[in-house]
Amino acid sequence: MGFNDYTLIVGVAFLVAGFLAGATGVSSVPSAPYMNSLGMSKDELLQALGLVPTMAGVLVLGGYMIARVLWL
Repeated sequence: MGFNDYTLIVGVAFLVAGFLAGATGVSSVPSAPYMNSLGMSKDELLQALGLVPTMAGVLVLGGYMIARVLWL
């Protein structure tokens, strides 16, 4: 599998999405163009976009618990 235009487009989409997620603190909106560039079907894209905020919330909760900011 070699380097081609598709690889370049996906890589640029990944970098832009990562930059926007880091700059805004919102991971679901910048991840949509990246996931769309992967060529997912409409159903797969909607499922993936539904998992992004769920997993982000779980990871943030875990980070808070590890840092002892939040105790449950």
